[in-house]
Parts: sequence; C-alpha cells; structure tokens
Amino acid sequence: MLIIIIPAMFAAITAIVYCEVLMLDGMILDWWARIIDRMPDWIGKPLGGCVYCFGGQVALWSYPVVFWNEYSVIYHFLYIMLVIFFIHIYKLWSLNT
Repeated sequence: MLIIIIPAMFAAITAIVYCEVLMLDGMILDWWARIIDRMPDWIGKPLGGCVYCFGGQVALWSYPVVFWNEYSVIYHFLYIMLVIFFIHIYKLWSLNT
C-alpha cells in the first residue's frame, strides 16, 4: 500500500506543473490553453482545463504502466483518489500563501 504514495506524488506534481505553470500566459503551453478554452468542458477539462480532471487522467493511465506486474483494481482506485487528494492539498496550500 505504501509503495503507491511516491508515484502518486509524482503524478500529482506532473498534473500541477502542466496545468498550473506551463499553461499560463507567456509559458510554453499557453497556445494549448487557448485551444482548450474553446473546447466543451467534457473534453477540455481532462486535457488540462482542470488540474483535478487532468490529474485523475494521469493517475488513471499511469497506474497500469507503473504497476504492470502487480495490478490491483482496488489499488488503482485508491491511487487515483490519492493523486486527486495530493492536488487538493496543494490547492489549499496555495490559497493560504
């Protein structure tokens, strides 16, 4: 169980940097952010319009890659929740600073 914490932190960091840093105005992916803003929410949010949605996608698709030899549906679900929880902790922390 504890072995999923470090990869979950890396997945959360990846989602945060992608959505909250690289897609800002003037950054390398600002062109992609403008494209996503024109998309419907159901497709734009998982592609980077929402850090929680994108983090969930990163978790959904990275778990089978990282834990391919010991796959568990229950741990997969917990991994996704853990990534979203880490993102939420970051968002709460960033509001207070």
